Amino acid sequence: TVGNYYFDPTFPFNWDECKQLGIKVTPYTVPAFDGSSVDSQLGWFFSKFGDRVPDMPVVGDYETAMIRGMSRREIDIFTHQHLAGLTNYKGWDDPWFYSNANFCNNYLYPSAAWQHYMLWVASYPSPPLPIREFPPTMPRYWDEWGVHQFSADGNMAGPKYGASSASIDLDRMQPEVWKWVLEHGTEEPEPEPCPMPNIGKVHLVFNNDGEIYDYTGEVGRVN
Repeated sequence: TVGNYYFDPTFPFNWDECKQLGIKVTPYTVPAFDGSSVDSQLGWFFSKFGDRVPDMPVVGDYETAMIRGMSRREIDIFTHQHLAGLTNYKGWDDPWFYSNANFCNNYLYPSAAWQHYMLWVASYPSPPLPIREFPPTMPRYWDEWGVHQFSADGNMAGPKYGASSASIDLDRMQPEVWKWVLEHGTEEPEPEPCPMPNIGKVHLVFNNDGEIYDYTGEVGRVN
């Protein structure tokens, strides 16, 4: 989903086909920084995903292209609240954080909370390099990545992978993350909370101005 207004009409078919073929799947949601509330955007996502069960944590997709007039402080607070709203969804302990260095470095403030979420980083080599030789450009608030998207629009790789589109997103995953997905992904019943390895838990505490000023040892929902 995107914001509180868009739902991919092909999602139900693609989801069912992936499940039938045994392909691991999870949904992602792209918040719109347009002044609409976190609750309305998450409510839209939850209503569209319904009773489906993901094979790994859901993904929040945070991008500069979705900014519509909100300040850096407002975007920072919104992002914290959006992630908190996805925490423990469908039994998964933590959502995954998809973004890039541009968004994180320019629109988020320093916080110990960021490393609480596994990073799915978008970073593309130019010119294209052998992927094993290309370390992604990291956002300053993370020390390591779990998934790296290294190619997307314009790669004309869709037919190679059986996609109907000309181009396709291409990603690589750290071996330990993939191993964890294989061990914990399931359909029924809903999985028990499965914390990602080597990531601590952080409770965000806000002051009256909406600024984060304290971190403690348990995950808390931010309202």
